[in-house]
This record gives sequence, C-alpha cells and structure tokens, in this order.
Amino acid sequence: METTILAYCTITPRGDGSYTLRPMAPKAWLSIREAARVSGASRRTIIRWARTGYVTARRRGPKLWEVAADSLPGGKDPAR
Repeated sequence: METTILAYCTITPRGDGSYTLRPMAPKAWLSIREAARVSGASRRTIIRWARTGYVTARRRGPKLWEVAADSLPGGKDPAR
C-alpha cells in the first residue's frame, strides 16, 4: 500500500539507498498589504522586491501577490 503525504521536508540520502525525511514548518504567506505593514516599507516597494527576487513571493492571480513572511527584511529598503 502506498500513501502520499504533502508536506515540506528535507530529504537526505543515507548512502545505503534509503533516505531520511525531516519535516519543516510550512511557510507563512502574507498579502502585499500585510508584508508592507510588517516590514515598514510601502506596498510598491514590496512588489518591486518580489519582482526582483529580493523577497520570496508567488503570484496568486493577475493582481494578487503573496510574500513569505520569513523573507522580509527588518524594515529598510536595501536600495537606500
């Protein structure tokens, strides 16, 4: 019987053909507005960071972005 589980984990080879799985905590995703409030930057800055790869982000629609909470800086624009 085969069971499929969807989870974030780290897969490490053991060397004998088997693997060790270590579960990781799932990412907390924030809206652009929430990310701006948390980081102290403007919404336009958060979108610019997402487009340039400065923060981890994903598109959830034509106008909807989500930003990983753990990728936000301490509140200062890196360009300044």
